[in-house]
Amino acid sequence: MATTVFSMYLVLYKLTHSPYKYHLLPYMCAFLQGLRGVSITLVLGFHIFPSCGLIVLPIDRPDFTSDLKWALPLVYNVEPTFEHHTYWEQVKSVRFLAQTWSLCCEVQYYLIAPLIHSIAKILPTQLRLVGYVFSISASLFYHWTAPSERGYSLLPARLWQFLCGALAAELSVILLGQNGKKDKKEGGDSLD
Repeated sequence: MATTVFSMYLVLYKLTHSPYKYHLLPYMCAFLQGLRGVSITLVLGFHIFPSCGLIVLPIDRPDFTSDLKWALPLVYNVEPTFEHHTYWEQVKSVRFLAQTWSLCCEVQYYLIAPLIHSIAKILPTQLRLVGYVFSISASLFYHWTAPSERGYSLLPARLWQFLCGALAAELSVILLGQNGKKDKKEGGDSLD
């Protein structure tokens, strides 16, 4: 959770407040995509080719193909809702793609993030902060009150983690902006 919040903070801060953002943006995106591709390839390679040398045993193939049907379209986190698996049932079962739910949740967030942040961008700062706090509270409430097959891995239950990063980025801009204005009034170097 902390890494998700911190990574969203860094991405949003760097993309919106770097003086070289238009020059660095293509390189940063390509670098991040390449890094993400390498890490996913390594994780899948580790799971498909474990140290014992077995690929996928015939006894595991039905579970693997069933999981693959949910993982490839990046909706693996929705599977427990339809198959009525609780979190503990998922943890106890040994499945190759069991941890893909978090990747699917992250990709789903990145699909709706432009909509969220384009709406937030047109709002005044005060209303934007209130909107983030309200959305975080609603997501946390859903996370705590929803049944375990929905309250753990679905995007509405995890949205609060991503929005905490966005809120941290907004607050840092406000605080750094105020410090920069104070420095200009005092005649010092500004942070801008």
